[in-house]
Amino acid sequence: MKELVKRLSVPIAEMGACMVVACLLPSCSVASLFHEEIGKEEAMVLMADSTRYVGKTFLPDFQGKSFRLVTDEGKRVKIKSGEVEQLRFRRDGKQSGVFVYVPYVARGGKESKPGWVNCQGVGRHLKIGLLAFDWQFNRKGELAPMSFADGDVYIIGIKEDGKGQFLSTLGRTKAVVRKALCKFLADDPVLCGQIEDKEVDAFDFQEICNRYTPGREQGHGSYEVMAVPLLDGMDETEKGGNV
Repeated sequence: MKELVKRLSVPIAEMGACMVVACLLPSCSVASLFHEEIGKEEAMVLMADSTRYVGKTFLPDFQGKSFRLVTDEGKRVKIKSGEVEQLRFRRDGKQSGVFVYVPYVARGGKESKPGWVNCQGVGRHLKIGLLAFDWQFNRKGELAPMSFADGDVYIIGIKEDGKGQFLSTLGRTKAVVRKALCKFLADDPVLCGQIEDKEVDAFDFQEICNRYTPGREQGHGSYEVMAVPLLDGMDETEKGGNV
């Protein structure tokens, strides 16, 4: 009898341990799902083929090749970053960020893999944005960039070819940024003159993007204004896509 009890005690103990683990797993899973959900932000994804998704996702990983979005209808969609035209975020009823995924020429002239750039200005022929290691919302509810290991956040210019170009770093003086902008936008001498004469502030990226007209000759002072504002609505209906 004692031998039988001894033989049974081992599987009973193992079964008890399994039951404890089984009881803990659901709670861990719920906690992990809860943590995942509260980290997501309201977003709208505009694909290159004009498909739109509205739902929730995380702020983009610096060079993440794909991400998952849960639509307002509860459908989980895996999206390839390279197929996205714009990734827009919204908080407290206001648009907070417009990201584009582009390859870029880094400081030093070396071409880097695509990264997520948060646009600070969008025009018909030009985008200017910030490239950061990470992003987070500050106490004011505004998106704030987190610097790379070198302590910098990069200012990136993007022309119609869709390739980014390192211009300067956030925090540099207006004189430095002014010089970098005029070198990058040399194909619009009128705008460069306005920047150099301080008619246009070097950090007013939206106004610079509005005015930039490539190929414009000196003496033609008119400029084009973007027809669609950078921070337009997010109430488009979700359509199509790959799950």
